[in-house]
Amino acid sequence: MEDTDTSRISGWLGLIFCCLVGSYFSLTAAYALLNASDYASDLPRQIRYFLTPLSIGCLFFLMGFVLRPESRLMVGLTAVSVLFALFVFESFMTVRVISQFQGLAAASQEGLEDKTTPFRRAMPPAYTLKALNAELGVEDASDAMLGGIPGTDVLLCTLHGEPVAYRADRYGFRNPDEIHDHPVDLLVLGDSFAEGVCLPDGQDLVSQIRDYIPATFNTGTRGAGPLFELALLRRWGPEITPPDTLFFFFEGNDWQNLMGEKRKGYLLENLESPTPPGPATPKPDQIDESARIITEWWEEYFDGSYYSRRPWLRNFIALQETAGVLGLHYPKGFPEQPEFQEILRTASAVAKDWNGHVGLVFIPVVDRYIGLLPNGFAHDGLRYKVRDAAEEAGVNFIDLTDSFAATKDPRSLYGSDAHLSEEGAALAARVVKDALGK
Repeated sequence: MEDTDTSRISGWLGLIFCCLVGSYFSLTAAYALLNASDYASDLPRQIRYFLTPLSIGCLFFLMGFVLRPESRLMVGLTAVSVLFALFVFESFMTVRVISQFQGLAAASQEGLEDKTTPFRRAMPPAYTLKALNAELGVEDASDAMLGGIPGTDVLLCTLHGEPVAYRADRYGFRNPDEIHDHPVDLLVLGDSFAEGVCLPDGQDLVSQIRDYIPATFNTGTRGAGPLFELALLRRWGPEITPPDTLFFFFEGNDWQNLMGEKRKGYLLENLESPTPPGPATPKPDQIDESARIITEWWEEYFDGSYYSRRPWLRNFIALQETAGVLGLHYPKGFPEQPEFQEILRTASAVAKDWNGHVGLVFIPVVDRYIGLLPNGFAHDGLRYKVRDAAEEAGVNFIDLTDSFAATKDPRSLYGSDAHLSEEGAALAARVVKDALGK
């Protein structure tokens, strides 16, 4: 009788454990199916995010009902223990990532709030001009703020408790101000990689490009996507008529950025010709209103509400950091966006007005080069889309992917924030120099 009771308890416990594990994987598959455009858009993602979790989930449900009680308990307990261990590891990785994020964003270290005082006239780290335009209620391209606040000290991040910053030029960009006193040879369009997040002056990408092409005008700004960059070209190109213009396309988020930018009317206007480019220098009332908004942002920044908007919980449940270590974290799918090719065609046509040439530099994401298992194939779909769009638009495609992969340690080309390190920026600058024949 006692053996029967023990067997019954073992059976029920084993069933609960097996169903618990089965439910986790089945819900993972269901989430992928509900978000098929992101997680089941092609065969690699279907296998990784839907078919494999669904198969594992079904297998554990099956074992929970067909195995003998003792075997059921052993399998279920082992599986729950492994899953628990994975979440413990994920907890460790998440805490580390959050600590790095807060430290680099300059918002977590004791006494650092006082150190940021000189930078309060410029946007806090991780806040963008697109967000500023949204707060300003911008509706027309000619009214858009496309540069930062001129002459301000801009905080990028902190390293070892000390701010990393730059002085914005007369138009709000990261350039030596004297660059505007001479003809420009190269116009750089890009996001935080071009802005040089978390790299001091001289180490950032564009500073190192200037070692080869001194007259380089950098309009890179965090959060910019292809449509925002086209707006910058339309505003600045006719003013400075550069022989060469380069879009810096980051594999990690520029495709998603474009999806959001298409919903902003003032950016879509830049695909329509002619579009009023707007003044190079912001209007005084825009500066005043921007200053008010930026002051509120700094208050939000230090009260922590900014960080609460990040999907930490979703990523934790998905074991995202653990998957990255294993090489099993694939990027979201890449839906077709014909607007991207239209952007490149428009850019090429705009530059032809002064006999200029347009190129696109493809910056790979660090995830390509980390993890126990190779995962480049899961990223290459976007790479090929961008390459094909550039070629069809007559835009020179400069791909950093293979150059980075050919190094001894590709991971060293990136900093702890997944932006380029000084070494990565140096290699990228050399590739750009060679591609432009400088």
